[in-house]
Amino acid sequence: MVSVEEDDLAGLEDVSSDGEDDNFEAELTDGDTTSSGTQSGRRPYRKRNRVDSTEPIPLMEGEGKSFRVLGFNQSQRAAFVQILMRFGVGDFDWKEFAPRLKQKTYEEIKDYGVLFLSHISEDITESPTFSDGVPKEGLRIQDVLVRIAVLLLVSNKVKTASEHPGTRLFTDDIIMRYPTLKGGKFWKEEHDLLLLSAVLKHGYGRWQAIVDDKELRIQEVICQELNLPFINLPVPGQAGSQVQYGVNVTNIESTGNQTRGNGSGNDVGGEVGQGATDAGNQAQIYQDPSILYHFRDMQRRQVEYVKKRVLLLEKGLNAEYQKEYYVS
Repeated sequence: MVSVEEDDLAGLEDVSSDGEDDNFEAELTDGDTTSSGTQSGRRPYRKRNRVDSTEPIPLMEGEGKSFRVLGFNQSQRAAFVQILMRFGVGDFDWKEFAPRLKQKTYEEIKDYGVLFLSHISEDITESPTFSDGVPKEGLRIQDVLVRIAVLLLVSNKVKTASEHPGTRLFTDDIIMRYPTLKGGKFWKEEHDLLLLSAVLKHGYGRWQAIVDDKELRIQEVICQELNLPFINLPVPGQAGSQVQYGVNVTNIESTGNQTRGNGSGNDVGGEVGQGATDAGNQAQIYQDPSILYHFRDMQRRQVEYVKKRVLLLEKGLNAEYQKEYYVS
């Protein structure tokens, strides 16, 4: 088993993705499609009210922008894949899908999910369609299968750890194979478990959301591990802010002040050191180009740390799975 090292959503062709922070909560309208071309032999799409209707949804209907698979237009099909790549299949209860595909009922999502899983379980061929004629639309099936497997391993590890508190995440042979799983000066095994839980909570690839999660309280540990100042600014939906420092950290403003060449090291540093939380200081951090540059650089380094750590944990989980597979 190999890991998908990039936050690649393996989506459908002609559907663009902004990468890490895709928003799947937005309602998808019937007209929101980007499919091109026409296919013959399909029923023309007609909008229908299926409430209390016994009429089955056709496998395929419509052409071009109106083409649907089990009633899912292209944007909805792409959103389904993206949600799957974020959260996997879970317990096959589709709980992550229903609130993000608001125009679909639970039964419609379930039926489409079963169809999708049957498609990706087929032998991978060069054919542009699955065995039932549904087009593949550029779906990278191998990437989808790998991501599903990885998220299942993550889920199983978190579940096992919760059922057996105090048990080590990995055995000595796995740690010998990947020594950095031991952790660092500040980052320990309990933080790895928090990180795996955060992947299930926020979705694979939502690295910035994981860093910003105040309930996890891992951002400060990351800053200590990377020898960075811990600047805790409010995120949308959360009030209050604070500025703290880890061990042996340097002042973010010092470099910014040197860049400006004003010769002063306490422009904002004094306020930061005092833990100032007023709106003026927040505005200065966001508006001062040099300070903002270093702040964003710190964010980038924190996100990169989380991403690399998750990939390392994937390697450990894969090695563990391989060991159990060959032993059995």
